[in-house]
Amino acid sequence: MDLILTILLIYLAYRGYNWYTRLQNQVKSGPPPDQKIRGEEEVIDITYEEDDDYIDFDDVK
Repeated sequence: MDLILTILLIYLAYRGYNWYTRLQNQVKSGPPPDQKIRGEEEVIDITYEEDDDYIDFDDVK
């Protein structure tokens, strides 16, 4: 009985591994993102004075 259970567990692990590998290949092979959706990243440069403990909301736009 233990031999049958061991073979069953090995078989299920093999099937699960194959399923997971196919799933990963599908996810990785997706189309590249559209540049209109992705857009350009805006870099915000905020400089702080040493005496300031707060962020001025006019600087964060």
